[in-house]
Amino acid sequence: MATAIDAATTVRMLDDGGWETNPIMGTHPSDSQVIIKMGTIQAITIIAAHYFEGFRSWILGVKTGINTGFAFLNERNH
Repeated sequence: MATAIDAATTVRMLDDGGWETNPIMGTHPSDSQVIIKMGTIQAITIIAAHYFEGFRSWILGVKTGINTGFAFLNERNH
């Protein structure tokens, strides 16, 4: 859920003239690039959490925290 909210706030911020600071995304990615890249990163995270069971809580917790933080920043900069 945090990834979806991060993607939505990123798209809205970009549509309103903002710019992305994540170097993986580039400064002005299209809406589809944001969705595809965030979806890919989320899929990689889920796969990593599956294979590294001992670190699953950490992997998913850190990823959720990162996405939540960036969603708040997107809203603040919106």
